[in-house]
This record gives sequence, structure tokens and C-alpha cells, in this order.
Amino acid sequence: MRKLSVVVAAVAFLVASTSFAGTTPASEKVPTSISAEMGKYLANPDFDFSQNEVAKVSFMINKDSEIVVLSVDSDNEQLISFIKARLNYKKINAKVLKGTEYTLPVRLMQLT
Repeated sequence: MRKLSVVVAAVAFLVASTSFAGTTPASEKVPTSISAEMGKYLANPDFDFSQNEVAKVSFMINKDSEIVVLSVDSDNEQLISFIKARLNYKKINAKVLKGTEYTLPVRLMQLT
């Protein structure tokens, strides 16, 4: 009888713990990273490039949760203009420190 009560208690604990381990409700936004959000803005470039392009983007987030591009380090002027046009003053939802300077490497790759 004692073993049965221990097994019942263990099963009850297992069921209770798995019921609380469900997914987040649809009404709550899933947190995203800065790089994932910036990747969405930089998708589908509107210029042709013959090789993989790499740039280092320095930016900060202002009090309105907008990206402010400070500099883009690259040899390709088209890439610099593309990144600035696509990212500057775009809203993001990621939780970050506002007013802090960030640096993010950006790589555009040829899809074959």
C-alpha cells in the first residue's frame, strides 16, 4: 500500500510539472535577437554582387527602440548605402540597452 501511494504521488508530480512546462501563449511575443531582426531588414538585397560581401556595422538603439547606424566598415560603397538605407531608424522589438553602441558583422552571401 505504501509503494502504491508513492507511485501515485510521483505520477501526480510528473503530470503537474509537465502541465506547467507548456509553450508560451500566442498573445505573448517571443523575444528575438538584434541580429535576427536586422537580418529580416537586410533580406533580399536590391543590388547585384559577384562575391560574398562582409561589413562591420556599428549602431546604437535610441529611446524609441530604433536602430541608428553609426558607421559601416566595408570596401563596397553599394553595400554601405544598402545597409544604411535598410537599417537606419527601423524599429526593433529586441530587449537591449538603449544608448549603448553595438557592433555586428554582416555577411551577404550568394545563393546558388
